[in-house]
Amino acid sequence: MHEREPARNRWSMTDRRLSWSSTFWNIVLAGVFLVMAVLFIERGVFYLSLPGALWAGVGFGAFGVAMAIGALRAPFVGVRADGRGITIRAVTSTKRIPWQDVSRISLGGLTPGASGAAGATAPVVFVKSGGATERQIVLKELGGYGVSSGRSVAQQAAEDLNRLLTEWRKQHKTSS
Repeated sequence: MHEREPARNRWSMTDRRLSWSSTFWNIVLAGVFLVMAVLFIERGVFYLSLPGALWAGVGFGAFGVAMAIGALRAPFVGVRADGRGITIRAVTSTKRIPWQDVSRISLGGLTPGASGAAGATAPVVFVKSGGATERQIVLKELGGYGVSSGRSVAQQAAEDLNRLLTEWRKQHKTSS
């Protein structure tokens, strides 16, 4: 009888999902959103109790509810990859990139904004779709400054995503 190698010793993109996130910062972000939600909802309730301040109460309350939704999504901010592609989950949106649209992945793209000016790097996914020119999607959810010892989340994600892309191309006999 032929014995199969245990799944934990072989790697296949169909058997596994990989995900990367900055757990500490996700928890901090969730906490900030939660505090903001409580404060805005409290102000909304306060203004609703005042005569003539209905719209202020509704506005504060609605913004508080939006903050509460952000608090629920914040722990899940990050990047996930599986046999179908890459999923980027931010606080306000989720974007899916199929493997067939990915031309390459590299590390080193500066993240947008002040963090990029300070030298933060992040994985960059180069996407081609429909014969159009290649565009870059910076995985800013994984941005880092490279100040920790060992490999950063950004470095690990770039390596793993490249490995997944190579595996997908082998399975689908494509190259880019």
